[in-house]
Amino acid sequence: DTIQTISTVLSQTEILQKDVFLVERLAAVQASANANDSESLAHMRAICVVRPTETNVRLLKKFYLARPQKYRSYSLVFSNAVRDAQLQDLADADQYSQVDLVLEAFMDYVAVDRDHFRVALAQDQAASLTNPLADVTLVTHAVDRCVEGVASLMLSLKKRPVIRYTRTSATASKVANGLHTLMYDEERQLFDFPSSRSAT
Repeated sequence: DTIQTISTVLSQTEILQKDVFLVERLAAVQASANANDSESLAHMRAICVVRPTETNVRLLKKFYLARPQKYRSYSLVFSNAVRDAQLQDLADADQYSQVDLVLEAFMDYVAVDRDHFRVALAQDQAASLTNPLADVTLVTHAVDRCVEGVASLMLSLKKRPVIRYTRTSATASKVANGLHTLMYDEERQLFDFPSSRSAT
């Protein structure tokens, strides 16, 4: 998901001009590590741009932080709000003090143009939102992903929105309720922007 987001902002040429020499996916890192193909790149600094999911945190811990000198140092950039428990997990795993920066850059969505955005959903997740017979677990994951994406957008805009939705849409109701719970209950302080009015 983060590769899609970054590619809307920077081209491959622009990335190379910023002295980025290697781009790899965590899944590919896992595959190469399983094949015992873990080349040391201790002369390079790694910037890991990831969504703050449990899977990504686990992969960061296992294939980077638990191994000495895969890279010289690590900057961890999360595309959405990262939970305290996840940060503690990463800190505990950083046995060699390799992490030099942890940053939340709210970009857990894809900008289509200056007025529109989309949340990156897997095809089956997107289809489940309009299918009344879809698996409940799949729908729940899709709704959670929509909530995360919209919340990230609001954090990047520094706005806490007034939430309105179509009452007849069960999906819209779930997304709206999830957003309300996140923004007004669970993470109220995170969305408290005193200098700005609510978005409409």
